[in-house]
Amino acid sequence: MNHLLQKLVSASKSVNKSQVEAIVSDLVNLQAPLQERWVGVGQIAKSFGSYRLAKRCIEKALEQSQSDQMVAQALGMLSDLGKTELAYEYLQSIGNRVSSSVVLLHLKGVLAYQLGYFTQAKQSLREVLIKVPTSGETLHLLSTMSDTEEAKELQKELDTLLSSMDKVPLSVSKACFYNALGNTYLKTSEVDTAYQYFEKCAETMRAISPKDKSFDYSLIEGWRNENVECAEVKPSNFTDESVSTKSSPIFILGIPRTGTTLVEQVIIQNTEAQSVGEIDAFPMAVDNVLKTKNALERLKTLALLDEEKCSMIADEYFKICSEYGVSNALIVDKSLSNLRYAYAIKHVFNKAIFVVTKRNEIDNAWSIFKTQFSNSLHWSWDIRKIKSFIDNESRLAKILANSKEVAPIVIQLETLQDQPQETIKQVINRVYEKQGATRETELLSLPPYEAGKVDTTAVRTASMYQARQPISSEHAHSKNIPPKFEKTYSEIH
Repeated sequence: MNHLLQKLVSASKSVNKSQVEAIVSDLVNLQAPLQERWVGVGQIAKSFGSYRLAKRCIEKALEQSQSDQMVAQALGMLSDLGKTELAYEYLQSIGNRVSSSVVLLHLKGVLAYQLGYFTQAKQSLREVLIKVPTSGETLHLLSTMSDTEEAKELQKELDTLLSSMDKVPLSVSKACFYNALGNTYLKTSEVDTAYQYFEKCAETMRAISPKDKSFDYSLIEGWRNENVECAEVKPSNFTDESVSTKSSPIFILGIPRTGTTLVEQVIIQNTEAQSVGEIDAFPMAVDNVLKTKNALERLKTLALLDEEKCSMIADEYFKICSEYGVSNALIVDKSLSNLRYAYAIKHVFNKAIFVVTKRNEIDNAWSIFKTQFSNSLHWSWDIRKIKSFIDNESRLAKILANSKEVAPIVIQLETLQDQPQETIKQVINRVYEKQGATRETELLSLPPYEAGKVDTTAVRTASMYQARQPISSEHAHSKNIPPKFEKTYSEIH
């Protein structure tokens, strides 16, 4: 089997999707005894958008793997494939094994949370803490779900553990512990103390994170200029009609914590649209067609694509979405990369619908700083870098908002939360208008952020197990922004 695995790695490096799929299919059909390595094989298939094939790899891993750690990895990846309910059901089916395993109990709590089963989530996480009282990730997840009274009780637990946790080596778990303390103190309105712990979380994450030059957001200035050039330059044989015969998707563009998830939920609750969330389907499709990793980092080359290549990218995009389980003609895509790739998206989907989300800057910055992100957004752990990121990306968002080429729907988060019914109706009407439909929209419902629908408010995003809040003016602005944070942020030039 080693020769097939070597061929798979080579095909992956050369960005040859068809060859990757052929080799993975051979391994599956041969019933290869790969045990834990099935997860790695599945990850390669997933990186090309071959979600059904990746799921088969996970099934093999669950059949052959013995360790709880590997079962947890496999089920975590199954959730990443859009099959969270299936992963949760698997844990339910092996109940006795789960109850004796810290790693599986924690995963059960995570999956229950992602599905909105908060009561079950809290129960599983509490069982973890009986076994490992200092599990930072578990304490953090509980802190995001706590109301004010629960936060007071959790705060007492965390305070008793603080002196011992201060002495343990730096780790993500330790950072999560400090973030949990920050969350509990913020919920009890002790903002200065909360800020101290959010700072300690950020310091810990900076210390353990690799120095990655790709997160130098001073480069966005040039990137934005390339976006503009890409919009202005079209190949001579590029037609005005969409290169795809299918209905073009809705792309939500926005900085993290500006309401992209909220807007996504508004749309899918009130239309026949389905969401692919944040799977980065578009850049993945471009890479697969061009057989180049991170092809969109060279936007000028995309501007030179002919109509045939654009059509291939569109078809590949829809194929990836279908693999993920979304085959509806109207797709909602809220990947964080959409903001930077908007002009490239427009180049491929000439009739795409764009939605730009905006938020008050200081509220946005504070929300980013206090949020623990799950996908290593290195810039989010440094106030100066947050400022640079928001400045640069906001300039790009402003260009897009005023662009006749992109012609987006622009939504201010505070307006949506202050006047939810009126704003939602305007958004949905604009979506139908951009599809060429003219009809009075009858709102099906508010999204599951409406007060009283607590069990459906968890939505998977880049933020680490972030609890969702009801739509209301009460949540329109970040509360209790620490004066020290506001002063530090305002003094950055």
